[in-house]
Amino acid sequence: MNNNLTENLRHWRVQRNITNADTKVFVLNILEELLEIYYEDKEEINDLKYEIWLNYFKSMDNFMDDLEPISEANTIDAIQDIQVFGANETELMGYDNLKCNDEVFKEINSRKQCPEQFIEWNRNGAKGKWMKWSEQPDSELYKADYSICIKE
Repeated sequence: MNNNLTENLRHWRVQRNITNADTKVFVLNILEELLEIYYEDKEEINDLKYEIWLNYFKSMDNFMDDLEPISEANTIDAIQDIQVFGANETELMGYDNLKCNDEVFKEINSRKQCPEQFIEWNRNGAKGKWMKWSEQPDSELYKADYSICIKE
């Protein structure tokens, strides 16, 4: 892992068969991460995430339909602004953002694929969403240590 986060994620997306942009998934992922700031219970976070989605982004009748962003330019602008806000907040909190990037990548990269899916993908090619190995031993999972990222 000698690359920056963007380069590492390019490789990671290939490994995990992440091939298409999906604004709905992006928005739901951002909502989940924001809710994790204030809540710990994963079920509560999931319920709140979908409640927000249904109340502010989509009606219940069309929940499974694809939500089209207003425009690609607006979507890219929002994504880039989120990155700027994240890097600025990290640094203003006293952390080195580049070191934090390394830590978060070590954490996500320590996860292994579901063994059954791994075999299936090797036989027939990657199809569908990459699934974590639910029984991966905790000793193999890296937990980001942001304390080593504090600026001196």
